[in-house]
Amino acid sequence: MWTSRLGHTYQVHPEPITEPLPDPIPRDREPWPLITPEDNDWHDDYILENPPPEPPPPLAPPYDPGKDPPPF
Repeated sequence: MWTSRLGHTYQVHPEPITEPLPDPIPRDREPWPLITPEDNDWHDDYILENPPPEPPPPLAPPYDPGKDPPPF
């Protein structure tokens, strides 16, 4: 609803910005079956017990006070 400076109110219906939602699945119906792809080569896969450590962060260069600009 929009109200003008003179106090008149107007019903405003803006354009939709998204698609409408689909109808919900009825409770008496099973949801669609989940389809998972076959994984026949799972025997060749492995999980790392201890992953390799992350490298340490790079060290900051040493501080050289001679390179600081003079204050003004």
